[in-house]
Amino acid sequence: MMVLGRAMPPAALPAAGPYLPGAAAASTSIGVTGVIQRATSLREEAAPPGELIPLPAPVVAGKDLYATIAARRSERRFGSGPVALETLSSILDGMAQPPQLSAAVHANIVVNRVAGLPPGVYRFLPRQHALVRLRSGDFATAARSAALSQDVIGDAAVVLVLSAARVQVLAEGARAYRQVLIEAGLVSERWLLGAAARGMAACPVGAFYDDEAAALLGADPKEHWVLHFAALGLRP
Repeated sequence: MMVLGRAMPPAALPAAGPYLPGAAAASTSIGVTGVIQRATSLREEAAPPGELIPLPAPVVAGKDLYATIAARRSERRFGSGPVALETLSSILDGMAQPPQLSAAVHANIVVNRVAGLPPGVYRFLPRQHALVRLRSGDFATAARSAALSQDVIGDAAVVLVLSAARVQVLAEGARAYRQVLIEAGLVSERWLLGAAARGMAACPVGAFYDDEAAALLGADPKEHWVLHFAALGLRP
């Protein structure tokens, strides 16, 4: 919720739960609860096989939320050093809030420079607070190419790639495509704020080639849609 106009003390803000559109219930015979349950189940079933890589316990940034929002800026240049694994773990944990509009968003990361984590492409599993490796190797050049050869992606220490499986999106009802895009925006904003709260440089990127972006994840572009990129790294 965002207050526009005269400032309102945080304590005066009404408590708000997740918004569940009534249109979703009208578009399915199993109701809103059934839609969410089915989408969540599909998300878990779609988790790729492989060994879980546990992440370190996250650490709360401790920085004021409103100050972080006001200070956040997109930064397109990064230092050459690696991101600490604990920092990445904490940003991922803060990003992984319960879905508000769509449970179909998957968080993938292209790791280029993270201390203690080999380069490769990984899927983040929020319930286990762990990673599963999708592909091993150096994919900085492939990520740059997929993102219209933008240096901000090729030079990043970590690239967040948000995606969704087509079957999961369609399972959520008639407004699902719209809702999954909005949900991706919410997830990305939490990634960016988490980076800013920890003194990191980050930048969202919406320009990419769909097929190349899906290939970066090792996915079929007809079955798995890439929604968003966001870069992360040390400040230069």
